[in-house]
Amino acid sequence: MDFGQLKWSSDRLLIHDWVFRLEYNRNDDTWELGEQCFPLIKSDVLLDSYADFFGKRPGFQAKQIVEIGMFSGGSIALWNEIFKPDTMVGIDLQPCQENDYFSKYLLESNAADKIHRYWDTNQSDKKRIVEICTRHMGQGIDLVLDDASHLYEPTKRSFEALFPLLRPGGLYIIEDWNWAHTASFQKDTSVWRNETALTQLIFDVVEAVGSSPLISNVHVFNGYAVIEKCLKQHEQLSEFSLEKIISRRPHI
Repeated sequence: MDFGQLKWSSDRLLIHDWVFRLEYNRNDDTWELGEQCFPLIKSDVLLDSYADFFGKRPGFQAKQIVEIGMFSGGSIALWNEIFKPDTMVGIDLQPCQENDYFSKYLLESNAADKIHRYWDTNQSDKKRIVEICTRHMGQGIDLVLDDASHLYEPTKRSFEALFPLLRPGGLYIIEDWNWAHTASFQKDTSVWRNETALTQLIFDVVEAVGSSPLISNVHVFNGYAVIEKCLKQHEQLSEFSLEKIISRRPHI
């Protein structure tokens, strides 16, 4: 993996000759490249945190990567450049958002045969996403990155579907788990005012760490959480769910 190749400026990220437009800092009045770029909704703070986390795991190899929530393909190109995996699968609920720049990237990077994109695919559809991932990654997944709905139930369903497919020592990342703790989502006008905080899923996983050997650790950061599968191979439940592996005291 290589985070050192990332070159940041106020409105863009450069990796080699590829341009990622930073949507958080987007200003169309000063943008000169039109659509010749990847839109990217990630910050230098987030990527620096990832660099620090993975830098402490030099032996980790992400050869098989699944990303849920592709946002026009920019993030899939980003992870492909950083991790150089053998296979990537991207899943997104939206219709195809790929632009000509992404098509150019696939061609010039010889990545068309290793980056498999599935648009119009709901992360809640456990049967479908398992079928997609086993088709391309029959020997298991090394890394899952969920940057999709950020809602409790869909994110939980994806986790319960794909965590069993992780190889021993594999990592499952959930981004933006902390949205309910930011001011804009605490207003009465927020569209998610009645949604369960994604924080609840992190709590569920922490309970699972204390209840089962399947999950060895949870690393929680401001903006993402990393769930680590145990190194030892354990027998999986036929229908994996957090409720089945969490052990709780009876209510008194």
